[in-house]
Amino acid sequence: MGKLRNAVNDAKAIRTELTKRDFEVLYHPDATRKQMFNAIDDFIKRLSSNTVAIVFYAGHGMQIEGSNYLLPIDIKAKERDVVDDGINLRKLLNQMGAKQTKFSLAIIDACRNNPLKGHGRSAGARGLTNPRSSTGVVVLYSAGENQQALDRLGNNDPNPNGLFTREFLKSMQEPGLNVREVINKTRTTVYAKAKAVGHEQMPAIYDESVGSFVFTPGMRREE
Repeated sequence: MGKLRNAVNDAKAIRTELTKRDFEVLYHPDATRKQMFNAIDDFIKRLSSNTVAIVFYAGHGMQIEGSNYLLPIDIKAKERDVVDDGINLRKLLNQMGAKQTKFSLAIIDACRNNPLKGHGRSAGARGLTNPRSSTGVVVLYSAGENQQALDRLGNNDPNPNGLFTREFLKSMQEPGLNVREVINKTRTTVYAKAKAVGHEQMPAIYDESVGSFVFTPGMRREE
């Protein structure tokens, strides 16, 4: 698989902001299959009814026969290997939903390109399909189905983060916005900035949660 330009930078930036807000962060850059499965097991065990749970994944993803998979760095270039060794997103969402947390959010920035292109009939599709989110979980994709998320806004873009992550970070830092307002503002700004450079990128939201929370407490800014 090709190495993504900003994936680790994006994860680091999200880790920094969540740590500032007193989240307990489990950080696993460039994770292998074993590391990813162990990290998910550890994460799920820590969840309870008092937990605000957030998963942020930046990396390669694939859809095979309607199922979405997040890919470890040591995955092999065959669909069968993806099914066996990739992280089934639906299963992860089900595990999160079963914990009945205070709020659960999965942020998936896995629509950048197809790492296994040409290795099977399903490998030609870009992006991930509708996750059919589990009850109790909000899923936010960096791009819509069959879209690619931009890592940069041009060859001279100095920002170390992809377009989606940089806009999400800006929104979550605004005082007084609840999580859905952060998500919707991110969606609007990503779409506008991608369109300005001739690219279509509309972050997709699948919301099956009734809870909420605020990333950055404080007075709202005047519009």
